[in-house]
Amino acid sequence: MREITTLCRVMGSMVIYDPEKEDPMEAWPDKVEVQSVFHDHMELPESQRNRKSLDMEAVFHHRLAKYMDQLNRIEKVNRAKQFDIFAVKILQGEGLRGLSENDINHVFAMVKNRKPKSLGIQLTR
Repeated sequence: MREITTLCRVMGSMVIYDPEKEDPMEAWPDKVEVQSVFHDHMELPESQRNRKSLDMEAVFHHRLAKYMDQLNRIEKVNRAKQFDIFAVKILQGEGLRGLSENDINHVFAMVKNRKPKSLGIQLTR
């Protein structure tokens, strides 16, 4: 807890309870400081008190959104690499053999949106 309060430059305290006892087992930095931090926190208006607090569901949704964004970026990179592979095969004379109609339509859609320079191939007229 000391490291968190130092690194984040915030006031903080920690109370450890034994599930079989009513009184706390330990308090950091000490019971007086814990009571002071708690009192200061409770003196804040409720809107400020709960401003940055998150429940587990909110944390889950925040992380899920982050991972979905990361997944979308990775899928976009993979689609671009797939296109490069298709383009090289076509330029090597393999054509579109083995591709489903859906894959062929996808390749044509990618060709419309792709710049030739990005393939690393110099196209001439």
